[in-house]
Formats: sequence, C-alpha cells, structure tokens
Amino acid sequence: MARLFGTDGVRGEANVTLLPEMAYRLGRAATLYFGKDSEEEQPLIIIGRDTRLSGEMLEAALVAGICSAGGRAMLAGVIPTPAIAYLARKHRAKAGIVISASHNPFHDNGIKFFGGDGYKLPDSVEDELEAIVHQLEENDDLPRAKGSRIVFRKGEASLKGSSSPVAGQWKSNGGGILSRTGCHPLGGILWLKQQEAKNRGEEITITSVVADTGMIQHGLSEHERRYFTTYPQDVEDFGTITVTFSDQSKALIIASDCVLGGTKNYVEVYCNDNALMCNITPPDILNTYFLDEDGLDDVYISEMLPRKLGWNKAFVNDEIIRGYMGELQDFMECVALDREPMSGFQLAYDITKVTYAAYQSAEEGKKFVF
Repeated sequence: MARLFGTDGVRGEANVTLLPEMAYRLGRAATLYFGKDSEEEQPLIIIGRDTRLSGEMLEAALVAGICSAGGRAMLAGVIPTPAIAYLARKHRAKAGIVISASHNPFHDNGIKFFGGDGYKLPDSVEDELEAIVHQLEENDDLPRAKGSRIVFRKGEASLKGSSSPVAGQWKSNGGGILSRTGCHPLGGILWLKQQEAKNRGEEITITSVVADTGMIQHGLSEHERRYFTTYPQDVEDFGTITVTFSDQSKALIIASDCVLGGTKNYVEVYCNDNALMCNITPPDILNTYFLDEDGLDDVYISEMLPRKLGWNKAFVNDEIIRGYMGELQDFMECVALDREPMSGFQLAYDITKVTYAAYQSAEEGKKFVF
C-alpha cells in the first residue's frame, strides 16, 4: 500500500484522488490522535486554505470529521501557510491544517498538518495518523461525538441568604435571588446548550421565558425567619424561570433565599438517550460526624451551615471543586495568551438577557417572547 502522506502532506487531484471522504477521515483521525492526551474535552484544530475552488469543499469535510470525533474547528479562511503555524501556537491549538497544493496545478489540492508547536509533523506522527485513517476505511467504530439531544435541564442555587447587608435591596444588586445566585445554574445550562448546538452543527436560540417570583419571608414573623440571613425589602427571595429554546427543549431554574441545611446547587440534564446529575454542593467527597464541637472553632466544614454536630457533607478543596481556581486560570490564560474565555461574551449576554426577561415576565404575569 502506497504511503498516504507525501513530502508535504496528503495531495491529489481534488474530488478525483483527493476526495471529501478522505478529508473527513483525516479530520476525524487528527482529532482522535491529538485529543487522546488532551486535558480539553474538545481539542482545537485550526484550518486555513488557499484560493483554490476545491478548498471550501475539503474544508467542510475536515470540519465534519473533526466535530464528529468531538473536536473543535476554528476556520481561518484564506490565509498564508505560515500563518496557520503561528495561529496554532498563539491559540494553543492541538494542530493546524492548511488546505493547499502550493505551486501544483489548480485542479490539485492538499491537506498539510502542523503540530500545536507550529512545526510540521514528524514522519512518525504522520504514520500514526495514516494508520487511524486506514482503520476508519476498514471499520469506523472509533469514538465519535454522541450527538445526544438535551430535552430538559433543571438547575438550582438556593441557600439561607447572603452575608451582604444590602442583598435585599434592588438598588444595590439590580435584583434579588434570581440575579444573585440563579445566574449560576442558568449559566451552566445555557453553556451546555451552546455546546450541544456546536456539536450538532445547529443554531439553537432562546425563544421565550416565563418566570414566577415571590417574597416568602414577608409572610413570616420576625421569630419565624430568624434563621434566614437576607430579608427582601424590594426584591424576591424566591424565583423560578422556565426557558424555551428554538428546538422545543426546556430548562427550569430555581433559586431561593429560604433554604436551610447548607447551599443547594446542582444541574440535572435529561437527554433523549441519557441522564446526567451534577451535584455541585453539598458535595459527597467527605461526610463528617461529630458529637460535639470541641476544637472545631476554626474548622470550616460547609458553606451556610453554622452547626458542625452530627452528619455533614464537608467541602474538601472547595476552591477547586467549585471551579474558582478554574475561573482564575481561564482569566489569566486569556490575558497571557490573548484567547477567548471558555464561556465568552455571548454566554454573559444570554444570562443577562434571560434574567431581566424573567423579571419582566414575573412583573407582567405573562410569557416574555424574544
């Protein structure tokens, strides 16, 4: 069998000897190879091309292969070959691909790979990619993006109140519990929907919001609400948001300042072929049981849980498990490497849009349609 890779990538006459099917398998093989030791769930591969007519056809096939294996494709468009080597390093991509046949006739084209370091791949790596391609040709049973449809998500962020003395004032916060903590599960759920749309190659938008809010503590006496730490003056201490997406799927967000027993924070995802439960707090890493609190004055067990007696779910490596270190690392890498954050502006915009659409829905007592 002749070697697939030549001196400068894989070349041939476009749509004759270099087929879109081959480009698809190369994209898939690259994602499987470069993603096997990656800490990222979706390894990034940057693609550029020259002006040949067949470039867009091969580009589309490469993107399909990359996405089918769970990767991310960044399209640089028409761009010089050295620029892809530069961009691969700049954006910390796992690989770069150039669709070009250099000085060859216009009907030819080629697919050339760079590593994440910006250098041409060594022969040994090309051999491994070629082996994966041949395996795909014989029997494509290697992993691919599952392609599940998320049909319903539910998330909650509830607790007994805030340590801030102004948490119950609209003028200080621009909202109540929905904007203070409801934004957390809402952000996670909207991000998951973004990833689903990206993996499926679809555009999924938010179409409507229905919300209900209340001031539960206004119905309690001062003695009855003594364990809650935030009294709502002109904001809600309870709220729900139902979000409808353009694919007819739904999401439910719950937030309350009237929940004792520690912080309750989770996201549940229900798909057409699976279910995922993400229990953020209280965690289940370590359970503690104490008969007294002797010597525990300076020991932190759990957020919003003042008593340490009996059974408790202890927060272990709280700053890591709950993502605070990840947030700081993502921020610093964006500054240092000039890259986009993992969440991005669009997610922040959608969270804000849904939150204040929810307030309008609750105020008017009707669905808010975008």
